[in-house]
Amino acid sequence: MEKLVEIKNVTKRSDGKVLFDDASLDIEKGSITGLVGEGDGREAMLFKMICGLAGADAGQICVAGRPVCEGRFPESTGIMLDETELDPCLSGFDTLKKIAAINNRVKYNEIDYMLRLADLNPKSCRAVGNYTEGMKRRLKMAIALLENPVLALLENPVAQMDEERVAGVWEMLGFKNKESGITMFLTCRNAEEIAGYCTHLYQLSEGVITPVF
Repeated sequence: MEKLVEIKNVTKRSDGKVLFDDASLDIEKGSITGLVGEGDGREAMLFKMICGLAGADAGQICVAGRPVCEGRFPESTGIMLDETELDPCLSGFDTLKKIAAINNRVKYNEIDYMLRLADLNPKSCRAVGNYTEGMKRRLKMAIALLENPVLALLENPVAQMDEERVAGVWEMLGFKNKESGITMFLTCRNAEEIAGYCTHLYQLSEGVITPVF
């Protein structure tokens, strides 16, 4: 299988703490790869390094065969982070409309379609500031997947959701993976929530990444 992301012997320290210690991981193109972490910020840092938002102290990360450079976001990559802030005054539709205007690649009907996939009403004028945490998380997913990127990085996509919502999210992610061929790399804190939906699964503990299957 073709490798889309290659993480090679990456070491990262922050404030005297070792976040990653000679960590390596390959993500195959077209896969849904899961990473079970401890919710201590390491998962978010890994995503930031993959996107060039932070640099590694040692080692190398490549996306689509190209080394990632700090400060240079890889092409056709979508990212969802817990810390991402949403404008509380905008509706869900206006939020995606604002994002879509950056590259001007997405039409209004595609925004409507993406919101419906995320189980959000595209016609609703409800401000994001009045969304539940689960709704905000689904909107962040919609942002990450809006332009059908080659690679989507999703931090804790099913956190703070009931079983029905969780099932809906996995259905949406599986559909987008097959429909658009989006390679997905996602994190979770509970292996049981994620294992059945992933083609590959890894464990992250104290900066070391080990394969589960």
